[in-house]
Amino acid sequence: MGSISDYAMDLALNSLLGHFDSRPSGWYLALFTGDPATDGSEVVDANYERQPIDFDVAFQRVAVNKGVMNFPAPAGLPGTATHFVVFDDLTNGNYTAGCPFEVSRAYDRALAVVAGEVKISISKGILGTWGANTLLDWLLGGANPAMPATVYASLHSSNPIDEGNGRELSGNNYVRMATDFDVVRSGSTKNSAAVKFPTPTGAWDKISHFGVWDASTTGNLIAYGTLDGYGAPALSDTVVIAAGAMAIAFN
Repeated sequence: MGSISDYAMDLALNSLLGHFDSRPSGWYLALFTGDPATDGSEVVDANYERQPIDFDVAFQRVAVNKGVMNFPAPAGLPGTATHFVVFDDLTNGNYTAGCPFEVSRAYDRALAVVAGEVKISISKGILGTWGANTLLDWLLGGANPAMPATVYASLHSSNPIDEGNGRELSGNNYVRMATDFDVVRSGSTKNSAAVKFPTPTGAWDKISHFGVWDASTTGNLIAYGTLDGYGAPALSDTVVIAAGAMAIAFN
């Protein structure tokens, strides 16, 4: 199973959080003779070129290729292919995602990559499953998801892990609040300004976590994280989440 690069994570998270970076217009599969994250090199041969790749709609945090990609027989003996890499350009471009072959292959003849062989995933962490699937679809072209124009912060009394709401606060004048985040860099961002919630008309539960959603009610969980030191707001308390307190760090 492979993963996406820091470049791709920043690009996609910025779009999920409302910054709308440009999406790649095409995706191309490359063969590498070693791990591209360390000292691996792309195959070099007179007959070699990257092949266009399409992905299915992501499901359960995983995107897989659809269709067969055929690399032509090499003119020489360029070595053993150990890793796939997805780029956003036929030549040069940005390293978007990568994964190892399940079994390394000697590239000494035509090489076919079958449907489902390239698997790119996002593990559980700060992204909800919807957020992870949407990010993969947007980044790898499996679908054309509408990115939220506005994101909303929620407060929780437990961890809003996948498909649950982690006991989101409710009642006593509680509502989610529209929130802005800094531009994502190196897989990390935080709320760019303080977020003031309505004054409680009664006691709220203890605040331990925040969520980020694509809607002011219901909607889809994009990301989540912890909040420290906010306690349980009481009647007429001021509830303000400080700038930078809602930190999202993918790496």
